[in-house]
Amino acid sequence: MLNNSAGVLLCFLRLFETIDNNKDGQLERNELRFILAVSFVEGKDNQLAEMLSNQIMEEYDVNHDEKITLDEFLNGLRKWSTELNQEKLNRVSFIFKSFSVLFLLCLN
Repeated sequence: MLNNSAGVLLCFLRLFETIDNNKDGQLERNELRFILAVSFVEGKDNQLAEMLSNQIMEEYDVNHDEKITLDEFLNGLRKWSTELNQEKLNRVSFIFKSFSVLFLLCLN
C-alpha cells in the first residue's frame, strides 16, 4: 500500500506533472485519456482509454468541476490506500492498473 514516504510522494507528483500536459496544475479528462491511450492501452483501444478516464474522473474529481487538482489526486490515492478492501479492489482495480505503468516509470 501507499505510505507517506518522500519517495512515493515525489513519484506521484511526477506522475501528476506528466499527465498534466498543458501544465495548468489540473488534470482534465482529455489529458487522462491521452496518457492512458499512449501508456496503458498503447493507442489500440480508444474505448478502453475513454472508459478509464471517465472512471478516474468520477473517482478523483470530488468537487465535480471536471478537473482533478493535485490535492484531489493525492487525496484520492491516500483514500484508496487506506480504505481498500476486496469490494473496492474489484471496483477500482483497473484504475490502479492504468497507473501502474506510469508509476513504474517514475521509479526508474
